[in-house]
Amino acid sequence: MNRKIKKIELCIFLCFATFSYAQKVIDQAYIKCSYHYTELQDTVSRNVLDDYPILLIGERVSKFYSPKTYSNDSLRMTPDGNRKSREELSEAIKIYQATGNDNLITAHVHGTIKYYIYKGYPQNETLTLIDRIADNFYQYEETGYNQLWEMKDSTKTILGYECQKAECEFRGRHWTAWFASEVPVSNGPWKFGGLPGLIMEVYDRGRQYVFTINGLQKTTESITFTMDKQLFRNLEKVERKKMNKMLMNFRRNENSINTAMTGIDFDSGNTSKQLNYDFIERDYW
Repeated sequence: MNRKIKKIELCIFLCFATFSYAQKVIDQAYIKCSYHYTELQDTVSRNVLDDYPILLIGERVSKFYSPKTYSNDSLRMTPDGNRKSREELSEAIKIYQATGNDNLITAHVHGTIKYYIYKGYPQNETLTLIDRIADNFYQYEETGYNQLWEMKDSTKTILGYECQKAECEFRGRHWTAWFASEVPVSNGPWKFGGLPGLIMEVYDRGRQYVFTINGLQKTTESITFTMDKQLFRNLEKVERKKMNKMLMNFRRNENSINTAMTGIDFDSGNTSKQLNYDFIERDYW
């Protein structure tokens, strides 16, 4: 187990060591939404990861991100960032030692949600996503919103707001959303939007991916573009499907890739693994 922990520590250190951080203010938010996100990471073991992402909504731009990921990405800017990040890593390793689940290390250090999503940036009707694979960062743009919703008559109350049901097929999954017309913003978590009200809850059939609002407030926070190609040299622009293909390849060959990066055999020669789940978008092939 010590060799495995050593490899995990080295892999995460490499990610931290290569990260530089820059921000650009692109809008001012007037609504701040917090969500509870759950992801069924393994459909066989039923291992569930979670996170508490934030949606900042401005007049022109919105930003969806994990505060845990943002905090750790920001940490490298501070003089004592290395020390603090190592403390975070040590705590994550304790979780691994207690559970044997190496997924929890990544979730503890970075947050389950590692990507940043900007709607309305750099142009109106454009969605920009930034994500990482190992120590490399990638960015793609697409036209949003791409969901074709079908309104339903069902209603329920979420966070004190009466919400109406809507359903759609989106990139290989059937999604159910509950939106509040009382909050007249056509936005929601992840890539969702396009409904006549804020999306308070949305989940796929089988509930492998679930976003549920747990906080809604007014704010004057700045919306910043966390990583810009001119400011962040290790950022590569790619197409969406290519990005998801690369991510799937990494997940399936993570052991051999990490061994090549560190020189340490993570799983005793087992260079590939069977994934018992699929990505949130299934149309990458």
